[in-house]
Amino acid sequence: MSSSSFSSSSSASSESSFCSPLEFDPHGRVGIAVAQPQSGVDYPLVTPSEDIRFLLADAYFSYDDPADYDSALAPFVPPLRIRWLFGFGCLPAVAPSGEPAPVHDADVVLIDDDGDVVFDSTTATEFLSKPWGDRLHIFAWETADAVLRLVMHTKWPPADAPEARDYPIHLSPEHAVLDEFTVERRPKRVKSFTVVLDNMAGVPVDFVEGFNVAFAASTISTPGGRLVNRIQMEAVPGFGAGIFPGCGPEPLVIRTMNGVPPTVPGDFQLSATDCYFVRQPTTLVSTLPRLTVPTPAMLQIGGDCTPCCACEDYVAAAEYLNETAADYTNIGQIANGTRNLYHQNRTRWTIHAECLEKLKLRLVLVPQLCPFLDVAAQFCNQSEECITTLKLTINFAGTPVSAAEVAGFTVIRGLDALDGRRGRGLSRYTMGGSWPVFTATWDSVEPFSAVHVRFRLEFDDCGEFSGGPVGVKASLSGTADGVPVATSISRDAVLECPPGPDDVQAPLECI
Repeated sequence: MSSSSFSSSSSASSESSFCSPLEFDPHGRVGIAVAQPQSGVDYPLVTPSEDIRFLLADAYFSYDDPADYDSALAPFVPPLRIRWLFGFGCLPAVAPSGEPAPVHDADVVLIDDDGDVVFDSTTATEFLSKPWGDRLHIFAWETADAVLRLVMHTKWPPADAPEARDYPIHLSPEHAVLDEFTVERRPKRVKSFTVVLDNMAGVPVDFVEGFNVAFAASTISTPGGRLVNRIQMEAVPGFGAGIFPGCGPEPLVIRTMNGVPPTVPGDFQLSATDCYFVRQPTTLVSTLPRLTVPTPAMLQIGGDCTPCCACEDYVAAAEYLNETAADYTNIGQIANGTRNLYHQNRTRWTIHAECLEKLKLRLVLVPQLCPFLDVAAQFCNQSEECITTLKLTINFAGTPVSAAEVAGFTVIRGLDALDGRRGRGLSRYTMGGSWPVFTATWDSVEPFSAVHVRFRLEFDDCGEFSGGPVGVKASLSGTADGVPVATSISRDAVLECPPGPDDVQAPLECI
């Protein structure tokens, strides 16, 4: 349907204006829009119920969704449908409850899929009712936010296909969903302008170039897209109506000199002190006799000042600066050498520290006169935290060095060990365990502190090892609260057996 404007209106009457006898036409109830006779006559409705079928020939509904202008509102939910019609038939009918009282010769109420009212023609400010040819009639309503136009069939086909009938003056159809092609949801638009305290809505607005402002209009059109008219505003001095009166550049006038204004008549009094001067320049006219002429409207400002220091002073200052620069250069070289030495020492210390960190556990085996073997074990806490429940475990094994068979040996007596802590001396300590595994425990080891234990093992009579020297192997491991504290280490020792005839095998009293 066309979107041309309309303005005629009328008030509602008690009966429809279409209560004349049924009329017939060869083209009665023939579709006029997208639905041609060969494709059905239900358009503009989708599978309409029989109570409204064959009534409408075309429809057009264009509206602004309130949700586009108020985020607190929910948008209408398609599809839209007709809930109530008035004035499209002449059969008497009782006005349904809940519907508005008719205002025009024909009225209609549209709702969305949630049942919310989308359009109520009784609130329309403009109404149009006029015939369109001899078998159609147009109704149109317009509000501030929507336009609805319906085209109604007025004549039936003479062949009774479909069969002629009349419609009630109040019609609440069972199913009257509008085809989506008949509905247009308008894009969000500018509806009002606010200038200072004035708000303009619903009235024509003219954009006029003012002082220092120019408008440039352009049209943007994309295939299948909306036509966009763009207005670009440029604020450039002198554009539009030009520069505002009285805002032009002022003439160049000296108003103050060094913040000092002139006298009341507008004169500046200039003077100079010390070796500076202010005078009117002159031009030499002749040398014999010597004549000069003052230059009008001009002043010459200068100075006859001599250097404040003698050349010897500048030389002395330069020599002093050179000597000072040499001193700073020497200091820089010393600082640079010190820095390099520091980095060398730090690198060496870091390498040494990394080496020591790998030696948290230490184990020493010292063979004495057979059958004695001195053992020393140490743990160093290299961390910043106290280690609790430290346990050192020494696991021994004895094997002959020579190829001769050895019956084996056992420890016949484990001497009292000595527990040593840095700064606390030595204390008598008895090793835990038995051959071949001995243990020593400490309740705690302070940060960056070391503990050690020393003890002596005495083997069977060395005479049993007639096959030659015997090798003793030992491995040391440590745990704190059951968690390993370092990688275990191993050491070897050789017991020369049997001893010579002159050797003395007396055990030492203490280690």
